[in-house]
Amino acid sequence: MNLHRAIAAAAALFLASTATPHSAHAQALSLSAGSRLYEGGAGAALAVALRAEYPISPAFLIEAAGSVADPVEGVFRSTTSVFELQAQAQLPGGRVVPYVGAGAGLARFRQGAAGTPDQGAVLSVGGGARIGIRRQLGLVADARLRIAAGGAADAHGDVTVGLRYRFR
Repeated sequence: MNLHRAIAAAAALFLASTATPHSAHAQALSLSAGSRLYEGGAGAALAVALRAEYPISPAFLIEAAGSVADPVEGVFRSTTSVFELQAQAQLPGGRVVPYVGAGAGLARFRQGAAGTPDQGAVLSVGGGARIGIRRQLGLVADARLRIAAGGAADAHGDVTVGLRYRFR
């Protein structure tokens, strides 16, 4: 995993989330970890994701996300980093807030662990739940499926759990 790129992506998302004016609905930032799964679970890698939420209304938000994972040996094409935007719909209110989303982004791929890097567009769908613990602190459980937009046969899924901080 290219640590410098992961740190730069994390810093950019954090600055973007704190630099915009606050709306009536709080923006949030989450840091999650989990698994990036390939070929129906035949290959897996640790995935780390940083996500910034920008509310539009109580039921809709835009999420900017970046995630990284090491390439996996034995998988034809590993997705090593993804930067995406997702439009998400959620049920407003309550301690547990389920959501679904769809979006698109740019991914960096590597064929084999030592292969040459490639990049391209991806489409994503996902869902999960945001769970409030305290007024500003919570958890988020997320699952996503991504497929290359160019018609490539490879797809991968991320399953992550993380801490979420809501700005006030």
